[in-house]
Amino acid sequence: MELERYNNGAARLTSKRYIPSDWVFDYSTSTLAELFDRFYRFCQDNLDNHCNEFAIQPATFFYKNDISVNAAAGRQNDDSIMFLNSGTLVTMYQALYNGNKAFLTDEYLKMTYTDILPQDTPPDFIMYQITIQFTYYHELAHLIQRSPQLSSFIMEAYALHGPGSVYDHEKHLKEFDADLHAAQMIYFHIYEFWGKLPVDKRDSDRLGKMVSLYLCGMLFYLSFLSGRVLPIYFEESDHPHPLIRVTYIMDIILGVAEQHFSDHRLDGRVVLRETFNIAERICKANGQDSIVEGYAGIFMAKHEEITAFINKLISDSDKLSYLVKNRPQTS
Repeated sequence: MELERYNNGAARLTSKRYIPSDWVFDYSTSTLAELFDRFYRFCQDNLDNHCNEFAIQPATFFYKNDISVNAAAGRQNDDSIMFLNSGTLVTMYQALYNGNKAFLTDEYLKMTYTDILPQDTPPDFIMYQITIQFTYYHELAHLIQRSPQLSSFIMEAYALHGPGSVYDHEKHLKEFDADLHAAQMIYFHIYEFWGKLPVDKRDSDRLGKMVSLYLCGMLFYLSFLSGRVLPIYFEESDHPHPLIRVTYIMDIILGVAEQHFSDHRLDGRVVLRETFNIAERICKANGQDSIVEGYAGIFMAKHEEITAFINKLISDSDKLSYLVKNRPQTS
């Protein structure tokens, strides 16, 4: 286990009074200690390998002792800090894998998704894995951005919505940029699994369903961050609406996929409709309220407005030089 390395990193942060000592979660006694340890290794190794490249050294990852779903990135003096609430890993593992019966009981999901991934890769575990890996890459992007807001930590849980909410357009742009970076990185996980499939199973339908499976995991994660099914909004709050986020995350993944697979053409509306279908079936199989109630209808009715808002995010984000998407490309 990586406990010594983990504890040393956290102790360095508390000794400098960058974080309170009671923030640090001791995962050694958790029933999910192996999962905590594995993901810590993934995050810290990645930070160690790339912090010089992004000028964010030294960079430390830890788990915050908090049962809610949240994650954050921050910078204290010269230290880059990233944390995941312990509750995020536990909640997503339970919701998408350990407590998810859908791929065992729903005939459509059993028939459709048992053979779109390598045989040793359960689709429900992939959904869990992709949510926490996406979170890591998203928070890494915030560290790379090095915006002034990092001094007080950039949190992922949604703030107030609706009447009385404060619209922070620049925060929307930072979240869009972080999602863009994470989606591009997550695509390569899809590409890796795709390469493990037998050649005769590498068709457009399976590729589209693989993307839908990944997007469904993201929908569950965003629903926990936002706290509930939200009415569609545009210029409100500090994060784009979950439906808007999953739409442009899909567009990014499909765009990169089509660059690699010129012989495959994927219809975004079909992919998103299947994403909603998987989510509905998972919720029904597990006796949960729908996390996408009305989203399909909203997407159809508000498609032009959603597209226009995403295009505004794209054009306005071009003007912020510190965003990851605008960093000079290195050879």
